[in-house]
Amino acid sequence: MQERCSSLGVTVDWKRVEKIVKHRNELEHYYTSLTQAALRTLVADSFILIRDFLRCQLGEAPLAELGSPTWTTLTSVASVYDKERLECEKNIKSINWTYTQVSDALHDWRCSQCGSGLIDVLNPGVDKQAAHFKCRACGKEYDYETAIEKSIEDFYSGQDFIAVKDGGEPATTICPSCSHDTYDLEENHCLICDESVERTCQRCGCPIPASELDDSGYCGWCNHMMSKDD
Repeated sequence: MQERCSSLGVTVDWKRVEKIVKHRNELEHYYTSLTQAALRTLVADSFILIRDFLRCQLGEAPLAELGSPTWTTLTSVASVYDKERLECEKNIKSINWTYTQVSDALHDWRCSQCGSGLIDVLNPGVDKQAAHFKCRACGKEYDYETAIEKSIEDFYSGQDFIAVKDGGEPATTICPSCSHDTYDLEENHCLICDESVERTCQRCGCPIPASELDDSGYCGWCNHMMSKDD
């Protein structure tokens, strides 16, 4: 479907589509493990896809094409979701996350359990490391480290796929200090613990590859050669 749409010049938000498809089979068989709030998220995502496709791709008015009852139902559910979403965004913005990558990632992050974008900060205004998160749709909770790692992983997933495919480095790697996959290679610091390590080998002067990054200040080859000297 993605290839066909791309060949026709049709723009689709595939991330939204994937979240809906994930739970489609359950819904088709009249069973789902999702809560009412999580289902509202799926309806809201569907509403956005339908609206954008009709207006942007077909140049049609959704109200005229779908009819008043259907369109009114979609807009009412979407408005409830939007209100919840704004409250979540307000609470997230109340905390100083230090790095724009983190705040941007949290803004786009969706719950790994239900796919909802309604992930809230339960204790707004606190120091970032004390922040505790909870999905308003399914109730799943995340501590600070888990939330940052998962949101950063999702945020850079597309960029990482292209970089690795082309033989480059990913956006992040495992932090030598806290062991989370949140060490930003471009900015040279960890997005969770704020620690920074040497990226240039102190023995040979070459850049230390992401896979060899540790707190020694040496690349893998030089560490190996020095261990032989011992």
